[in-house]
Amino acid sequence: MAIMGCVVNGPGEAMHADIGITGAGDWVLIFRHGKILAKIPAKDADAQFFALVNQMLEEK
Repeated sequence: MAIMGCVVNGPGEAMHADIGITGAGDWVLIFRHGKILAKIPAKDADAQFFALVNQMLEEK
């Protein structure tokens, strides 16, 4: 499983990961296998991102 996020090349790199997170300012995008799963407020990003990672680990 690849997990990645990058403030500079964010969307392009996050799109190619199994799960990726990228954003700036007040909003964050969460990707899974190249598709945007969610656009969420940055203040909620940690909890939602790690919940998704845990869900993926349970699926494996």
